Amino acid sequence: MYGDRQSWTDFRVSKILRFGRARANINFDICDIFNNAPILTENAAFAVWRQPFTVLQARFIKIGAQIDF
Repeated sequence: MYGDRQSWTDFRVSKILRFGRARANINFDICDIFNNAPILTENAAFAVWRQPFTVLQARFIKIGAQIDF
């Protein structure tokens, strides 16, 4: 028996800003945009057969910046 298919989609928007000789790279990430929740590992013991141990982390948003000068 096989578990669920593990697939997820990430989305990123990035903008480069210039200030004289300095440069800033601003990022906005959305991870697991469709909010899939496949089971990654499951219990194989007889009493609790196929009970999930870990599930893919839920959707989250990340904002980041990098400054070069």
